[in-house]
Amino acid sequence: SKRDSIAYWAAGELLVHHQNPYSVPDVLALQRSQGYVGQKPLMMRPMPWSVWIFLPLGVLSVYWAWVVWTAILVACLVLSVRVCWRLYGNGTKPPAAFTLAAYLFAPVAGCLVGGAMGMVLLLGIALFLYLEPDHPFWAGVALLIPMAKPHIFGLIWPILAVWVLTRRKWSVLGGAASALAVASCVALVFDPQIFQHYRAMMQDQAIQNEFIPALSGMIRALFFRRFFWVQFVPLALGFAWSAEYYWHNRQDWNWRAHGPAILVISLLTTPYAWMTDEVVLLPAILQSVVWLHQEKLKVRTHLVLLFF
Repeated sequence: SKRDSIAYWAAGELLVHHQNPYSVPDVLALQRSQGYVGQKPLMMRPMPWSVWIFLPLGVLSVYWAWVVWTAILVACLVLSVRVCWRLYGNGTKPPAAFTLAAYLFAPVAGCLVGGAMGMVLLLGIALFLYLEPDHPFWAGVALLIPMAKPHIFGLIWPILAVWVLTRRKWSVLGGAASALAVASCVALVFDPQIFQHYRAMMQDQAIQNEFIPALSGMIRALFFRRFFWVQFVPLALGFAWSAEYYWHNRQDWNWRAHGPAILVISLLTTPYAWMTDEVVLLPAILQSVVWLHQEKLKVRTHLVLLFF
């Protein structure tokens, strides 16, 4: 009852019965019927076009929804790690350091314990990096998954838009637009007012009054507690850095090579994120592990880096 999976189950349960998945009283009533004792419900906060991910959980009991959701998270993790090896590895079998770094990355454990959706987001961004060179349309479709929490990837979207326009990557745009349209239609079939309900929920929850354990939230909590806009200052600096980074590498821009750096700075500067969201940084972590492994460092150096 304390895991995020109960929020996704409650939303799916309401959607299956064509009710508002963002209704605070209805979600709280469902969760309390399953042993939840908090004063505020655990709400599903991903965008409405992502409800297709949670819809199947609504036909299960809360326990089996957690079991199935955990299985989905594990499958997403394993598949993402394999995709990352194809992206950055050299050979048929990854070294032990690669596997250890992948499965011992702290946000991985956080996602599994908390039932958060970070692994699903990870798979979406890994598939985009993998599919973009040879299957641009399906790479655009894969972007639907990261769009569930667009603020986490805030620095990627402007660069992606400029890249699509300047390189005329219309297949990527077509794939993303098609997937977004289909997913939105699915959401509207089950709740014709889902976008209005989402807006009302976000206003009711007043997240600007919450403590957000990201760098921007820490800066605000320590020095500027009364000013919500302070949480967006790191994002503005991140936009400036990413613009310069893209301009410097625009001639030979490659999402596989340059995308992980954008991911890191995007997570570092986002105004709203939790530790479990940081699992999407796994491509950057594993890219670095491959680089370090190729340097033929001493064993003790590997141990220090792994501990770090």
